[in-house]
Amino acid sequence: MNELYTNREVLIQELLNHFDHFPEVTNVALRGSIVSGKTDRFSDIDLLIEGTFSNIETFVALLLQHTDDRFEIEFFDWATSLLPHEYVVTFYFKNTSIFWNIDVQLVSDSLYKPSSKFINNPTYHLIKLWILNLKYLQRQQYDKLTVDKLVRKCGLTDDNVPYPHTMRKILENIQNQSDTNVRFFLLACEKELEIYEKQFIQ
Repeated sequence: MNELYTNREVLIQELLNHFDHFPEVTNVALRGSIVSGKTDRFSDIDLLIEGTFSNIETFVALLLQHTDDRFEIEFFDWATSLLPHEYVVTFYFKNTSIFWNIDVQLVSDSLYKPSSKFINNPTYHLIKLWILNLKYLQRQQYDKLTVDKLVRKCGLTDDNVPYPHTMRKILENIQNQSDTNVRFFLLACEKELEIYEKQFIQ
C-alpha cells in the first residue's frame, strides 16, 4: 500500500517530479483552478505534459505502468469528447480524495493520429461522471441537464426526486455493475454522498 495523501500540494509536487523524469517529457506544468488560486476541497489537479512522443498509446501505456507503481492507480478514463483535437486522460488514485483526480493533457509536435480507438471502461466512465456531478452539486453549480443525462446513461428513469436520492440511485446502479477492484473506491464515493445528503437535509 502506498502512502496516503491528505495534502494536495504535496501530491502535486510529487506528480510534477514523477512525470518530469520520463525521457520523452520535455515539460510538465500545473494548470487550472489551482494555479489561479480559486480552489476548494473538490478541486482536481490539471497537468500539461509536453514531450517528444509520437505514438500516444505507447507513451500512455508506459505512463500508466510507472504511475501505478508509484501512486497506485484506481482507474483511468479518456476524455473521448475532446478527441482527436486534445488528448486528455484522467487518473484516479487509491490513496487520495475521490475529487483529486488528475487530468493530464498530452501534447507533442510529433504526434500522429493513433490507429486504434480510445475505449473507456463503461463503469469507470460512469464513476467519473458521477463524481463530477457530485462536485457540482456540492458547489451548488449543478445543471439539471447533466444529472438527467447521467440518469439516462445508467438506464434509469427520472423519478423527479431530490438530487441526493437521484445520486444515490445512480451510485447503487454503478455499484451493482462494477467489479470488486473498485469496491473500496465506491465506498469512498458513498461517504462523500452521505456528507452531501446531510448538508441537503439541513
